[in-house]
Amino acid sequence: MREGAPHALVSEEAGSIAPALQEKWGIGIINLYHELPVGAIGEQTLAEYTLDGIHPIRRGYLEWWMPQIAADIESYMGELV
Repeated sequence: MREGAPHALVSEEAGSIAPALQEKWGIGIINLYHELPVGAIGEQTLAEYTLDGIHPIRRGYLEWWMPQIAADIESYMGELV
């Protein structure tokens, strides 16, 4: 992801307010901005998983985002029981 790109700025802002929303409303939030930072997977993998460096394609959803989303949902469900 390029520094200063418009989507980077929006994602940073959204990622930083998510914990406050979680605390305020007592809800679970799947915060992929912090849990799966795009810089952590490398440029080649990022190119294979995304259309534009931020928005996943099918492979990105299946192999990169869904395992984290599933783990978070499972964790939140365990907290409810």
